[in-house]
Amino acid sequence: MIKIDSGKPRDLSLEVQKALPLINDNSKRKKRKEGAELLSSQLEFGGKISFGNSLGDLLSSLKAHINDTNKQLIKVFVHLSGLVLISLPDK
Repeated sequence: MIKIDSGKPRDLSLEVQKALPLINDNSKRKKRKEGAELLSSQLEFGGKISFGNSLGDLLSSLKAHINDTNKQLIKVFVHLSGLVLISLPDK
């Protein structure tokens, strides 16, 4: 894992907007996993992240999918939720 620790948070709002339709695709498990892994790969670089106005939508989606019927996807979404929480700026 590469650590990026600059004073200014990285803006991932565009990546979140690209991933949300995949995450919210309830008809295809592969698409949900693909969307979650897309965001996870961006968040695993470390450092503080700015989600812009898309943070609320992302958190709502994560909340809904933590109760997914597929146990493997639950693990993916719990991992992504942890990465989101760790990456939030202090203020």
